[in-house]
Amino acid sequence: MPAALLKRVISSLVGATLAIAHANADDTAAAFVAFEAPRDWRVIDEASGDGRFVRVFQIPNPADQDTPHSANATIIVKEARGSSLADFALATLQRATASLGATLLERFEGGEPTIDVFHFYRLQMNAVPYIGAERLSARGNWLIQVRVAWPLLESSTDAWEDRMLAGANAILRDVEVAHRRLGPFVSLRRGIATGEGVTVPTIYAALDPE
Repeated sequence: MPAALLKRVISSLVGATLAIAHANADDTAAAFVAFEAPRDWRVIDEASGDGRFVRVFQIPNPADQDTPHSANATIIVKEARGSSLADFALATLQRATASLGATLLERFEGGEPTIDVFHFYRLQMNAVPYIGAERLSARGNWLIQVRVAWPLLESSTDAWEDRMLAGANAILRDVEVAHRRLGPFVSLRRGIATGEGVTVPTIYAALDPE
């Protein structure tokens, strides 16, 4: 698979943000969305209209230069139009597992499962393991998807990973819809965790303390 196409395929799975630098806001569905992204993130896809807003970033990492791999961040907001969060979460999970062969490692529900669900994935691309995490939320008449995916490359530095985790956690809780933050729910953390018989190196997902 060509590198550019593979990077686009990965960007379709999961996303969030790194270091916080500047705010972005858009019209139509995006008029209800506010978030921050660093200036060095490159927008590789965006669309707004018909009650839907999408922006996809490529997260720079020196370790993936000249490779078919990349870390990506995605924010999607769309009008519910009768769909429940359960419908939205199930469709998202089915796409990840059926289209990309992702393995669901963890699934968390918020105190009110009708408004927050979190998926934590592992998948393989060109013999390289990837981690993906996504928050799916319902706020008013809006469904929100905040996603991050990155390859577990041996040459990625701890400093890069720390910045990525800090930014991912910030965007997972701080995206605003209709001027209201999503709020704390699940954080990505360093360590070793085992779920469903699969060992997850380096990063795991855990519920935030109430």
